[in-house]
Parts: sequence; C-alpha cells; structure tokens
Amino acid sequence: MCYVGSIDNYKRVNYTNAKELITSGYFNVTRRSFFYAHGYRGSLSTQGTNVITEAILKTFDWNMCAIDYEKEANIGMIPFLNFPAVVAAAYVVQRELAEALKILWQNGMKPENVHMAGLSMGAHVCGNAARSFSQSTGHPIARCTGFDPAKPSFDGSVTLTPRIDQTCADFVDIIHTDTNRYGMSTPTGHVDYFANLIEYKEKGVQPGCLPVNLFLRPALTPEDACSHRRSLDLGIEAYLRNNSLQAAKASSEDEWASPGFGATVTAILGLNTDQTLRGKFYFRTADRPPYGLGEAGLTAQ
Repeated sequence: MCYVGSIDNYKRVNYTNAKELITSGYFNVTRRSFFYAHGYRGSLSTQGTNVITEAILKTFDWNMCAIDYEKEANIGMIPFLNFPAVVAAAYVVQRELAEALKILWQNGMKPENVHMAGLSMGAHVCGNAARSFSQSTGHPIARCTGFDPAKPSFDGSVTLTPRIDQTCADFVDIIHTDTNRYGMSTPTGHVDYFANLIEYKEKGVQPGCLPVNLFLRPALTPEDACSHRRSLDLGIEAYLRNNSLQAAKASSEDEWASPGFGATVTAILGLNTDQTLRGKFYFRTADRPPYGLGEAGLTAQ
C-alpha cells in the first residue's frame, strides 16, 4: 500500500500488480522511497505504523509505502503459540515483497534511493526481502533499518532462520530496546544502537515503561510491549529531530558504563547518520518524548 499526501489517500495492490502504483501516480520512480513493515500481531493501524506513515508523509517528499501483512502476522488466537506458523508465513510475504520491488525496479525505481524499515518481525521481512531483491537483480537496496528485530527464532550468533543482517543492504542499522524479551540482543547490522542498556538490564524495561506483569498487562498489549515499541518511537524522533539522539561507540555496555569512559567515536541516529560507521553504539534517553538528550545521552549516567 502506497500513500500520496496523507494517510487517507492510498492505493493498495497485490505484489504482482506493483506497476499499477507507478501508472496510477502513487509511486514516483524519481523520488526516494521508504518502505515500512509492522511487527508480529500488528497491522497498518497499530504498533505505530500509522504514526511513522504520517510522519514520513508530512515531513518528506518521498514515496511512502507500508507492507500490509496483517493476516499473516496474526495467525492464531494466542500470542506465541502459533509463532512458528507466522515465521513461515512471513517468508512468503518477504518473497512477494522482493518480487514487488523487482517490478518497481524494472519500471524505473532506483535501489540506491530505497530505504526499508520494520518493527520486530517486520524488520526481518524487510531485510530478507531486500536481500532477495539484491540477489536476483545484482543491485543492492541502499538502506535497511531494524526497530528491535524480533528475537524468537532469529537471535543468537548462529541461526538457521534468515534475518536482518549486513547482507541485506549497503547500510543496515538496528535500534535495540528490548533485548531480554521481544527483541534480538545479537548485533547483526553495520551499526547496532543499544538504548538505555544499563537501566534496562537493571529494571527490565525502558525508562517510562511499566514493569513487566503478565497478570496486569497481557503479552504484547501496548503496555507490555512498551520497551519493544520504544525502538520505533526513537527512530521516528531521530528522523524528525536532527541531532537529538547521539550514541557512543563501545565494545560493550560495561565499557560504556565504566568510570572515566570517554566517547571517541559517536553517531547521530537518523536519516543523516554517517554510513561509514561500524560497530556497537550505546546511548541514554529521557523517559518521555522528546527522548533525545543530545550529547548528554552519550554517557551511561
């Protein structure tokens, strides 16, 4: 589904009919393009999908497209019981997305102008689709961003499950916010950002999120997934407020939190980040919007 001007003006097509987006005026091949995919149990109107869609539309003169795979992301009634089936269904979605990208490319889309991003499962959907597109065309997508990529089936130094990693695009950046629960802890991007990791490991949640309590806040409700979703909130703020979120490179959170640590390499999160950077970066935020602390966020305390 691609939008023009506002979230209410959109065109929905099957992946085989992706060319219709161009012929109907909903995709301009001369512009930069932003593709976004929601996460597990999500939809186009939940998990902040509508928020990032509106933010991109109001701020940038880009093609804005959201991947509608609500049916596949919501297989089964009980969260996690049918997660393997959702992972399998997501493979179909990412193959179809890769084919849609190929059709758009065959009709003038420039891969070097494409930025793909996703939350949770959506990060893997976009990453794997970008990799498939590159393998089939020989032309890499410019950038893939993962907002706390889903942990189950995907985490660990070695996994048989294809996931977002450095092979997906020319530049892959990942924001980690819920590494003990729903999000991956393994760094797989060219740059991996870890938000508030010291406080998160002490309290189990991001600043401003309620303590985990599955009796009061069932799994994957907005309150329960607050830390997971925070990755997207931070990403949106970084896109809209230049220099608000800055991170310090360190070999580990222990080095970052050590007395006397001084950041010698820093990164600015957002669309203008230095894409030559590599490694793990750590930063601290406020507990409510605006989250960015600027240079003050470079230190653990």
